[in-house]
Amino acid sequence: MRYVELYPEMSAIAYLAELGEIAPALPEGARAFATDPEHYNFFGLRCVHDLEFNRLSVFETGYGKTGASLWLIPNRFKHDDGLYLRYHDIISITVDVPHDPDRESYRWPGSLRLDDLKLDEVLSHPHGCTHELAFQARSTMTITCADLTATWTLNPNTDDECPPPDNDDEDEDDED
Repeated sequence: MRYVELYPEMSAIAYLAELGEIAPALPEGARAFATDPEHYNFFGLRCVHDLEFNRLSVFETGYGKTGASLWLIPNRFKHDDGLYLRYHDIISITVDVPHDPDRESYRWPGSLRLDDLKLDEVLSHPHGCTHELAFQARSTMTITCADLTATWTLNPNTDDECPPPDNDDEDEDDED
C-alpha cells in the first residue's frame, strides 16, 4: 500500500491526509466508498477493519467487459452488516496468500486462509481505480477496475451467476 500503514501498527492517517487530493481523480463509486467518514473509524459499524473474507467471483458482463464481486462478511463482535463490493470492467485481480508452514501447524480446520481484513486503500488508475486490501497474515488482494460499488448489507442478494450487462453506454437506435 502506498499510504496506509499496516506494520508495526495499522494507521490510515497518511492516506486520509492525501485523500483530499486523491478523491477527485477517483471514479464516482470508488470516491464515495473511499471518502465515507466511517471507512477508517475503528469504532464505527462500517469500518472495513475486521471484516472477514467470504468469496470473490469473476464473471463476464458483456460488451467485452469482465466484472467481479467480493463479499466480506461482518465480524460478529463489531459489524451489523457485511460489505458487498461490485467491481466494474476489471482489468486485473491479484491475490497473494503467502504460505507459512509454521503458521499452518496451528490452524484449526475451519480457519480462513485470508483471515480478517486489516485495512484497504483506493487509488486512482488510468483505467479507473485500484482497490488494495490487506488481510491478516500478510495476504493481499488488488483489483484494478473502471469503478466499484460498495453496499453494506447482511444479504448481498448477488446475481453473480448471471449478472446484467455492465455497460455504461446508452442503447443506440437500431439502423435500418
